[in-house]
Amino acid sequence: MKFFLMSKRFDKQSPSDFGLEYINGKFVSLNDGSEWVQCQLYDYGWGKENGYYKKPLGSFDELIEIVIDVTDDEDSYGAAAIIEDMYPNELKQFLLDLMHYQPSRKIKIRLCNLFKLNFSINRTFNKDYSFEKNENEYQEWKKISEFYSKK
Repeated sequence: MKFFLMSKRFDKQSPSDFGLEYINGKFVSLNDGSEWVQCQLYDYGWGKENGYYKKPLGSFDELIEIVIDVTDDEDSYGAAAIIEDMYPNELKQFLLDLMHYQPSRKIKIRLCNLFKLNFSINRTFNKDYSFEKNENEYQEWKKISEFYSKK
């Protein structure tokens, strides 16, 4: 079952490129009649890719399960993009909690690659936070980065 449809290097633009049709104000799959929502997804380094997610969009727990367990690239990267945009605090807490359970090398590498954890950046920066709060957030992300980028 597909959860996300996504371009790669912007090779898809129109709904028809994704096998969708715009009918009565909705994007509908020509294959199964499912409803999809247009969005910007994963940034491979040249900007957020064009894409769609299947309605209803899952919760953080459902999306992180897709990231960890699903091997389809569109689904994995699509779920990672939504998590980064909509659930950065939940992601941080999940990664911190998982550190205590010593995840397998395979899981660490997968999470590191999908969330680009080899870069120590504050993914939960908030302009309304105090300097100290943002600094603490950065330190937690730095700790996460160090843990998940170790091979």
